[in-house]
Amino acid sequence: IKLGDFAAAKDGIEKLLTDFSEHKNIAKAVNKVADHYRWSKRYEKARQLYQYVVDNWPQAEYAIWSQKSLVISYIQFVDDPNADAAIEKLLANFSQHKQKANAVNMLADECSLLKRYRNARRLYQYFVENFPDSDSAIWAQQGVAISNIKLRDDDAAQYAVEKLITDFSEHKDIAKAVNKAADHYRWTAKYEKAKQLYQYVVDNWPQAEYAIWAQKSLAVSNMWLGDDPNADVAIEKLLTDYSEHKQIANAVNMLADEFTMLNRFDKARELYQYVIDHRPEDDSAKRSELEIAKTNVLSLIKSGDDAAANQALDILIADFNDHPDVPTLFWIVAKRYEKLRKYAEARTVYQNIVTNYPGTNYAFGAQRNLVILYFSMKRNGEAQEALDKLVENSSGHIGLPRAISRIGKEYFNQAFWEENKGRHEQAKDYYRKAIIVFERIIQGLSPSPTYTPDAYYFSAVCYESVGEYEKAMEFYQKIIDNWPDYEHASQAKFLINAVVPGS
Repeated sequence: IKLGDFAAAKDGIEKLLTDFSEHKNIAKAVNKVADHYRWSKRYEKARQLYQYVVDNWPQAEYAIWSQKSLVISYIQFVDDPNADAAIEKLLANFSQHKQKANAVNMLADECSLLKRYRNARRLYQYFVENFPDSDSAIWAQQGVAISNIKLRDDDAAQYAVEKLITDFSEHKDIAKAVNKAADHYRWTAKYEKAKQLYQYVVDNWPQAEYAIWAQKSLAVSNMWLGDDPNADVAIEKLLTDYSEHKQIANAVNMLADEFTMLNRFDKARELYQYVIDHRPEDDSAKRSELEIAKTNVLSLIKSGDDAAANQALDILIADFNDHPDVPTLFWIVAKRYEKLRKYAEARTVYQNIVTNYPGTNYAFGAQRNLVILYFSMKRNGEAQEALDKLVENSSGHIGLPRAISRIGKEYFNQAFWEENKGRHEQAKDYYRKAIIVFERIIQGLSPSPTYTPDAYYFSAVCYESVGEYEKAMEFYQKIIDNWPDYEHASQAKFLINAVVPGS
């Protein structure tokens, strides 16, 4: 499966089921194979094996995990009716299983991570009702509240938060749980609701570990509301009431980061300076010094004074070259230039990352972005050279197939745009460039269950678009034969019948 050799994998599964059908761990073994199919995005095959475990060894310990993963497989395939049915079967058929509470809780968390909040809410609610004495009940009730917040069901969210506060008021982690619910209100831009909960934490559990974060976030909420007077009051209370807290430097730095995000550079610098002045021995003070230098660069970029910004960046490099966060800072600066379409300046910063921080993920990302940047600048020769360098320097990097695929799709999208504008020759040029890029995945990299069929599919569309119909049909057929549950396989079946050679 990992090698993408699915024919051999199929033979291996048949042998596993035949030779070890009576083994005490057969359900566990088949479940594990199904996991790897699911992680390889071959959801249909994963579902078949999970279902096989549930049907053939319903009393096995691992049957509940197969049922749980069956739900996730349906969700990942966007099959809501079967996902709902699989959830109900899990809740109904494993009532006596010793791991049911863990399975329900884990499935709820996975649904939440996949942003399937309706499913998550159902499972968290079930957990609260059926395992009220569990140590995890508080987090399940928090999950009910957060799911409702994400679903924008305001009344249900309010009720769930009130139940959280009422039923778990004496729990040692209640301040953390309420603070987390407030965070989700804030992250969905419901700042007034967030403020109420942060204030509740500060008022009711001022000695709790999470009270400092509630006070910090109270200031942030007011800031995003544009309520500067109350933001200043909240900041002053943070600096006064928590001045001796072990996390004060981190809290103030994080607050300053929020001001930086809003381009409120003067206020950000003021807070970073507080850390330097009041916690000079803290590790956060060095970060504060770097952040002040960063805000100087960003404010000059925003002002349009590129010469001064470059000078400030040179000073930053000289002063902080050995700081571990410098590559992150350069990345932010480059992305800011790119957002402003100042491609030459962005290129310089990306090149600095590649040259001075080789071997890091930032260097890999910068080299990838250089390819796309040259493409945006319509400097195709340099884009090709940058692509060659990316492949040469990143052989074996786990992100290389994804990076090359992204570059190929940039060419593909540009071709599509040119075609819509009626510039057919320019479109064909970009289609051919996309083919060259996708060929790097097909011929130059180890098979990937995700990016190899993707490369074949987009190459086939490109070949068809430039009139190479036989090649297009060959690539569509390759997908049908080797990746029948690839997300565009059904489209490939349709397109191979639509291709008319010589038309």
